[in-house]
Amino acid sequence: MTFPPSPRPPLNGNRLELSRKLFHLSGLLLLLVPRFFGPKAKVIFLALACLVSVIEFWRLKSPAVARVLEKVFARLMRPEEHQRPSGSFYFFWGVALSFLFFGSFCATLGLLVLAIADPLASLIGMTLGRHRFLRKSLEGTAAFFLVSLLIFYLAGLSLRSALFLALLSAFLENLSPVNDNFLLPLGVSAMCHLV
Repeated sequence: MTFPPSPRPPLNGNRLELSRKLFHLSGLLLLLVPRFFGPKAKVIFLALACLVSVIEFWRLKSPAVARVLEKVFARLMRPEEHQRPSGSFYFFWGVALSFLFFGSFCATLGLLVLAIADPLASLIGMTLGRHRFLRKSLEGTAAFFLVSLLIFYLAGLSLRSALFLALLSAFLENLSPVNDNFLLPLGVSAMCHLV
């Protein structure tokens, strides 16, 4: 199935990624859910993930729905996302499953890493990245490590635990075989749960 072109011209690669990474930061608003709803946050996150799944299903199956949604989100969508689930689908499921399985503290750390460390690492990698390290740039991976370390340490983990978790998280982000919007919050939450 093909869809009509977006009414807005697509952004070039770097501007598109900048828009996407700034949108990532809006994920910090999800921190309000556990703050105000406590243990019910799990149910709310699962409901949001299901809602996003239904919307994504409609978008992928209905050209009319696709036109409306892509008109609104055209500046945030990668070209390949017009034919498959968007990053938001993976973002909401990664966060929902983190809160469901790993508790509020660890899931919050996973969300913070996804919403802050991941976009900052991407921006650093795009602008300053000159040296290849595994699948991404050394500069971006170093930025991810440092921001994650700061998040974990400020959250109250010991320096040793924060260093260990930041190092594992940086490798997870760099080598992620699946969409990192899904894997990062789950992986960080699971590792936090074990530390």
